[in-house]
Amino acid sequence: RFAQITDGMTETQVRELLGVPHHVRRDAPDRTAFFYGGFQRAKWCSMEVFFDAGGRVAGKFHDH
Repeated sequence: RFAQITDGMTETQVRELLGVPHHVRRDAPDRTAFFYGGFQRAKWCSMEVFFDAGGRVAGKFHDH
């Protein structure tokens, strides 16, 4: 499902694909990141989806 995330998608669309994020980080007033997985959640991989000021996907990261 992570591969289906593309630039320009809304936060709602991302939640529909990946579910509720394990953590939401506010990097700045105009930037947000959804965090999924990671060792704290007993998951091997971590995924992050980055949003711009308009709440649209501006990038993503997967650790492997």
